[in-house]
Amino acid sequence: MSLPTITNGCILAVLSKATQKDPTTYGTDALLDMVKGDQVTLASAIVATAEGFGEMIAEDEESSQLLVISIVAMGTMVYEIIKSQVEAKELEEMFAE
Repeated sequence: MSLPTITNGCILAVLSKATQKDPTTYGTDALLDMVKGDQVTLASAIVATAEGFGEMIAEDEESSQLLVISIVAMGTMVYEIIKSQVEAKELEEMFAE
């Protein structure tokens, strides 16, 4: 199965939802939703990548934490955008029948 083309509508819907919270809360909530949705491996990969990049790039602990929060929020947002588009495509196909 290939991924559907991501539309502006899906991006804007997820972005609108994401920006209603601070990045820490958004990222944490999104990770918990991923775990509840049986995406533990992907959630773990996002966190591990964020922590690795945070340690490699940041010059101090505070900068590292901010970078980790930003990467987790961005990673989970991309996941939510793709998930939203897949669901929209499934609904479109269901009503086209």
